[in-house]
Amino acid sequence: MMSLLGRGLSLVWEAPQTALGAAMLGAEAARKRIVQIEVEDGRLVVQSRGTGISLGYIVFWSRENSRWHDLDARNRAHELGHTKQSRCSAGSTCRSSACRLSRVQPSPLCFAK
Repeated sequence: MMSLLGRGLSLVWEAPQTALGAAMLGAEAARKRIVQIEVEDGRLVVQSRGTGISLGYIVFWSRENSRWHDLDARNRAHELGHTKQSRCSAGSTCRSSACRLSRVQPSPLCFAK
């Protein structure tokens, strides 16, 4: 469980990203590109048509290819993985394997226990 300080740092760290995610959610809805929305692990997980990106508390994923990437169901797990990495970077005391097994070096503030 994340400490109060860790939650506060996470909120500050992810607030600008979440604001962009909310704007993108509005744009995707206006273009009728949203397939499904669900909540997982405290994140809004949005299946869209051709978009895969994690922006703070909002995660977009797709099974549909874009002109830049071939996407499938693995894209969902990939984008959710970025949210776990972001939590580690925000200074939480991360007990999950996301910090320990991440391909990127976790922040020095991320202490795997």
